[in-house]
Amino acid sequence: MDKIHTITSKQQNLAQKLTHQSRDTMQFTNGSSIIALPNNPDRIRGYDATDIYLDEAAHFLNDQPVMRALEPMLISRKGTFTLISTPFGKRGLFWNRYQAAKLKQDTNSNLRAYDFKPSSLNPLITEEELARKREDYTESEFRQEYLGEFIEQVDICFPLDLITSCVDNNLPPLTKGEPSKKYFMGIDLAKQRDETVITILEKNNQTNNLTVRHITAWTKINYTEQTARIGQLAALFPIENSAVDQTGVGEAVVENLKAVLPYIQGVTFTQQVKVQLIDSTRILLEQKKLTLPNNPKLITQLNSLRYTFTHIGNKVFHTPETNQPHDDYVWSLTLAIHAALKPRPTLMILGAKPRL
Repeated sequence: MDKIHTITSKQQNLAQKLTHQSRDTMQFTNGSSIIALPNNPDRIRGYDATDIYLDEAAHFLNDQPVMRALEPMLISRKGTFTLISTPFGKRGLFWNRYQAAKLKQDTNSNLRAYDFKPSSLNPLITEEELARKREDYTESEFRQEYLGEFIEQVDICFPLDLITSCVDNNLPPLTKGEPSKKYFMGIDLAKQRDETVITILEKNNQTNNLTVRHITAWTKINYTEQTARIGQLAALFPIENSAVDQTGVGEAVVENLKAVLPYIQGVTFTQQVKVQLIDSTRILLEQKKLTLPNNPKLITQLNSLRYTFTHIGNKVFHTPETNQPHDDYVWSLTLAIHAALKPRPTLMILGAKPRL
């Protein structure tokens, strides 16, 4: 409705024909009206229609209840129902109706399916632009958003063949960094029975590719001792930037870490942040810009991480319940990647200019 208000305010001929306007209703001199309704099947009942269009139907909330409320509106008018959307996996209302239309459109059925893909069909989008976009998305996301493909809802975040294609079996772990190299640290602090895991990445100055050069882990150590150990590692590696999961550990722990790692970013693990971290990691693996060591725990945890979708399409991560695998190595790696991809925070020194 906000968009419609904007349009009518800029079109003088439409504005002059308005007889009533409120937050959710607009009425015109010819008797037509525009009404904004919530995504609630109980609130949309009672109307009729000659044509119904559901835009981005694959992403529509409560798609089945809303559909049951909408379809009876067309009975008396013998109207049309059009679903339009970018695919969102082989799931839900849009996928089911699309498949039904594909199967029946060659018979006497009134169902029809149309494909307008890939995005390069649009004369305003060039192949060069698509190639640039491909670098910013995971392969499955790109195929879905720009190639219009229905992607299988496979719930493995990192398939084993993708992981192993980036493993260097001859990569030795480092115990000390080189002064001329740039290193980035990711810290996933232990909570209860989990491990604290520290991952250190090295960035290639020419290609900007990342390589895991050091992983260390420990359990059942208080935060004071953990801070001391992290400080010892920071003294061995010239850390350019670092990131720590600060969810639930308290500000005091992060502040103590700043004493040994001045350039450290505290990251709160919301679901949106987790999606960004996992997607960044997968993109690097798919583009072969991240090299992993043959570390069994890291490989197992990467391959064990799963995702599911909530009823509104949000991605939620979990590990299988069998054998209770953990995910500390995964988040430590993603935090190190986050530190390598994000500019480090400004360090303010009293009486001096900011060091960037």
